[in-house]
Order: sequence, then C-alpha cells, then structure tokens
Amino acid sequence: ARQFSSEEHRKIRLYRAAYADFLDASGHGTHTAGTVAGAPEGVAPGDTGASAEQIGMAPAAKVAFIDLSGPLTGDSIVTPFDLVDGIFRHTAAVGAAVHSDSWGSDSTVYDSEAATIDAYCWARPAFLPVFAAGNDGAGGSASTVNSPATSKNCLAAGATMAAAQAEVARASFDVWSAAAYEGEGAAEPALTFPALEANFTGGVA
Repeated sequence: ARQFSSEEHRKIRLYRAAYADFLDASGHGTHTAGTVAGAPEGVAPGDTGASAEQIGMAPAAKVAFIDLSGPLTGDSIVTPFDLVDGIFRHTAAVGAAVHSDSWGSDSTVYDSEAATIDAYCWARPAFLPVFAAGNDGAGGSASTVNSPATSKNCLAAGATMAAAQAEVARASFDVWSAAAYEGEGAAEPALTFPALEANFTGGVA
C-alpha cells in the first residue's frame, strides 16, 4: 500500500491507497468525502455563490481516506478481510473519530463484518463508523439493510424517494418508544428515544 500523511495539509490528514495507486477509479470516494468535509480553497463556511455548493457538512474537518479501488478493481470497492487491520487502525492512528463508510455487501444478516465492527466500537466508544444502509430497498424483501450496516454500534444511513415520486406507491410508518439499558439486569433504561419503522409497497432508492 502507498500512503500520504500530513499534519500541515489544509484538508488531507491521511491518504492510504490500499491497491497501490493514488487515483479514485470510480469517483465514489471523492464524492462522499466532499459531501462530508468538502471545503473549496478560499471559500469560508457561510459564503454564498456557486462555489458554496461544494461545501460539505463538516467543512472544518480533515480527511483520513482509505482508497479501496484501484487499476485492477475498476468501479468495484474491495474491502480488506480484516477491517480493523486494513482500515480502522490507520485512520484511528491519525485521530479519526467519525468514519464514513459508504459501502456494503449483499448480505442482510448480522455477519462477521458486523460483529467485528461491534467489537471494535465496544472497545473504543468514541469511534463512530457510519455505513450505507444499502441499495436494495426496491427488492421487496422485508429486510434490505446490508451488512455491515447491520452492526449494532454503527450509524446506518439510508434514504428514500419523495412521496410524490411514482415509484413509491404507498408508505406506512410505525413509531414507538425504544430504550437502551446499561449493564445486565438494569431496572431503568439509561436512554429512551423514539424509533421509526417505514414500510414501502413501491420502489425505494
């Protein structure tokens, strides 16, 4: 793997090319990194104008980027077998606390990848991985969230089409109160929060 690391660069804290090139073969990672932390040089947060549209959600943040594509993978993203050794340890070493992972699998079960993430986050409660919920919402299955977004200690991010779009014929929502308990046998919840389940009869993107 090739690597660039800098404490002085205005935006890039780490760029690690897992497959030996410094190119984003598909543009996917560049797009998602820009959405999260984009900040055009010379444009301050709050500025208006065409260039201001390129400002991400956390423009003051720096990026520790693990490139999972390369000349032999084409548009595919190839993740390492060991997520901790292949990804997390490198970004955590330079201080990354929120980890954007806009990729997933075709598995909708709680598998070894999800379990690895749960174990890593349990040991490091300040580390938050954010995974894509998946692209299979239109499949008609009752479960369309893909691993590793099925892990319990990550934040799974997804989206739906607007209600006015023809592909979504009908949507129903159920909201209930959920609770999180700290420690076995706890009588009172440490946290309560509203939970929402959405059921769609049409396509979801």
